[in-house]
Amino acid sequence: MPSNLSLLVPSALSIFLLSCQDVTTRGNRGSLPSPSWTASAPSRTASAVEDEETHVAQDLGRIKEIAIAKDIVANHGSNFIYIDGPSEGRYVIVHETFSSRSKYKTITPIVSVEQDDLLIDCSYVRSITDMTTVSVGTYCRGRSDASIESIDHAISDEHLLTYSSSLPWLGEASNSADCEHPSGLAYAGHYIVRCKTGEDDEMTGNLSIKFLSPDYRVIFSIAGFEFAPTTAEANQKTLTFWGLNKSSHHEIAVKTLP
Repeated sequence: MPSNLSLLVPSALSIFLLSCQDVTTRGNRGSLPSPSWTASAPSRTASAVEDEETHVAQDLGRIKEIAIAKDIVANHGSNFIYIDGPSEGRYVIVHETFSSRSKYKTITPIVSVEQDDLLIDCSYVRSITDMTTVSVGTYCRGRSDASIESIDHAISDEHLLTYSSSLPWLGEASNSADCEHPSGLAYAGHYIVRCKTGEDDEMTGNLSIKFLSPDYRVIFSIAGFEFAPTTAEANQKTLTFWGLNKSSHHEIAVKTLP
C-alpha cells in the first residue's frame, strides 16, 4: 500500500477525445489502451468546449508542497489519499478507504492551482460492498479548495447508482452485449451493462461497459474503464469514465450521448 510521499509519484493521466459516428467526446489520449467502440473507429480532434485552464500544465512539485502543507495526503492503513498524474497536464487526488464490508475509491481532478490552494470540483466514486455489489457515481461540490474534509465528502452512497445482476431486462440485454456475468442499471433512457472478468477489483482492465438503446441495441462499448454517472438531470448526456492501468496510472474519458 502507498505511503505519504512515495504516493506522490508522477504518472500518466489525461483527458482525451473519443468520437464515433454520431457520438462525440473531448480531450487527449492518455497511456491506457484506446477504448473499444462498437461503432466506427474514433477520430480525435481538439475541443474548445473544455475550460482551457484545465489543460494548462501544472507543477507537480508545487502540488506536492501544497498537499503536504494542507495534510491532504494521508496513509492510515485502511484510509489513504495520494496524488496521481503526469509531468504535464492535470493531476488527480485519489482517495481509497476500506472497512470490513465495503471499500470506496474517489478520483478527484485538480482543476487549478492558485497560490496556496488546490482547486477541485467533481469526484468520480466507486463503492464495492460485500465483495459483489458495485455502486458508482459522480459527486460535484462546486469549485472549491481541496482539503481532507472536502475529499471525504465524496464518500457517500447518496449520489451513487447501484448495479444489479437481477434486473428483469438483463437477460435480453446481455445477449446483445455478449456478457457472461452481467450486472446493469438504467440511466438517461439507456441500459448500461457492466461486464467483468476475473476477481481483481483494483484495476479496470478486466471491465467492459456497454450502453444499449431501449430496444437493446449496443450503442457503444468502452473497455478498461469504470462508468461514473451523475444524478443531475442537466448532465445526463455527458458520460464520464475513469480507468486504472497495470502501472496504477489513472485516466479519465468523457463521452456525450446524442
